[in-house]
Amino acid sequence: MISDRLDRCLPDRLVRNILKSIEEEMGLYSLHLMLHQAGLERFVSAARSGDMRASECTSLLKGIRDYYGRGARGSLIRIGSRWFELLVRDCSLVQKIKVGTVRLLPVEMRRLRILDFLARQLCGGDGRIAIHTLDHDIIFVDQTSQFTFGLEACEPVCWMTQGMIQRALAGGGESEPDIEEISCQAMGGDACKFHIRF
Repeated sequence: MISDRLDRCLPDRLVRNILKSIEEEMGLYSLHLMLHQAGLERFVSAARSGDMRASECTSLLKGIRDYYGRGARGSLIRIGSRWFELLVRDCSLVQKIKVGTVRLLPVEMRRLRILDFLARQLCGGDGRIAIHTLDHDIIFVDQTSQFTFGLEACEPVCWMTQGMIQRALAGGGESEPDIEEISCQAMGGDACKFHIRF
């Protein structure tokens, strides 16, 4: 586990979209149950506004993993996919135009641009996410990983990020990429790394 990581504060906009994505996947009752178990009762109200710390987000996602057990992976991938859609919907007009025109670019450039958009949304002003190319593959490196803060696990657990990457790369007539988390901070890695194969 990395000891010098900051317990980042997730902006209100990201928090609202996370909670909306969880509600759409699990239902309102289950969302409220998860929030109570994570000690996040302040988000139960209809407004759901306010900042959430990375440690609180990790606690919420751990509750979902505990609730679903072996089925948590699919649920969190779907939550991540929906979260990406909400991020695009809520971004600025300039960003929406950039995302919309990405489909006009050549395939490899399109992939990098949309992943760059996702990285900027996730890391905000104080996070660190990098995208590297490896022949025709891409390595998505998330050193910030607000979904694993203070968490210890024996397997990679960043399924929500995987869902976001899948949704970002969907469309354009391409087949779905194979995404494998090859390093996870919850397992003691220096970053959460995703190998994306096309």
